[in-house]
Amino acid sequence: MGTIVGVAVAVAACGGAYYYLRRNKKTEYVPPEAPEFAKPYFVKVDDNRQVAYSTFGADLATAKGTLLFMHGIPGSRVFAYALDKSAKAVGLHIVALDRPGYARSDPNLKGDLQSWAKDVAIVVKTLSLKNIITLGISGGGAPAAVCAAHLGPDLVKGVILIAAMADIKALGGRFQAYKGGSFGQTVIIPLLMSLPENYVTGLMSMIPPMDKIPLELFPAEDKAAVTKNGVLEIMSADVKEFFVGGFHGPKAAWVHSTRDMYQYIHNGYNFDPKEVKVPVIVMQGQVDRNVPISHANWWVSALEKATPMFKENEGHISIIVNHIDEALEKAVSWL
Repeated sequence: MGTIVGVAVAVAACGGAYYYLRRNKKTEYVPPEAPEFAKPYFVKVDDNRQVAYSTFGADLATAKGTLLFMHGIPGSRVFAYALDKSAKAVGLHIVALDRPGYARSDPNLKGDLQSWAKDVAIVVKTLSLKNIITLGISGGGAPAAVCAAHLGPDLVKGVILIAAMADIKALGGRFQAYKGGSFGQTVIIPLLMSLPENYVTGLMSMIPPMDKIPLELFPAEDKAAVTKNGVLEIMSADVKEFFVGGFHGPKAAWVHSTRDMYQYIHNGYNFDPKEVKVPVIVMQGQVDRNVPISHANWWVSALEKATPMFKENEGHISIIVNHIDEALEKAVSWL
């Protein structure tokens, strides 16, 4: 996921002038059909907004519990389909959510991590969910942790953080936090995040929607993994869905994802991880170049009940593909 951002911003940064030439051009956006395997459902939350979700894994009626899935940046609920078979095998139902302004959830330009947790609480109540495990991938790690703290241990029994972005301020800022990462993560993104947010959004909005992610975009440690079990096709559908942008199109998708990155990088998370009172698995590939291992080390030290699951020779995606079964088997013991 971070690979896509790194390559995309490199292309986008070359064309800021073009954005300003076309910025007043308005066209009506018609969203594509959602993937057949990720039919969206909707729950109404505050301000008359809707949060979109899809379900995977075991049937809710017979499941041991519910895996509440939080996608990365960029991303959508669609990626959770990659966990479908693994969740069924251990008896977990999956409710995968689109965060505000991503894919098919309505925007919330005044939102932050705490307001998202309130949205999720409404979803949980509406769907009568219990025995919950929150799971966050990459930029979805902090949302998963905050939701666990907000919902409390009566509802949430544990958390799984996979290649989760740490609090950038706590790691010493945007340049320090990504040492050891890819060129896009260590140089391009930190430099872009030094520019005004609106300018960066304009640059990013030049990137056309993707129907397919080229295999060449992935580092060596992830290439083999994404060719397994249709993962590359799922990721392509996931990114395509991201560009729906809360039914406002690709530019809106970049507005919200850029805003999230700005909040994470410049403001930090503004919550204490020690508020998470349940067990947490911190999964991390030791050669992840999108989210370096320093992020996982921060989570382990910041959380009260963290168990590291660090794997040699695994990257940002391969850690999920190759080790999600192990994590879910451990997680069901919490229920």
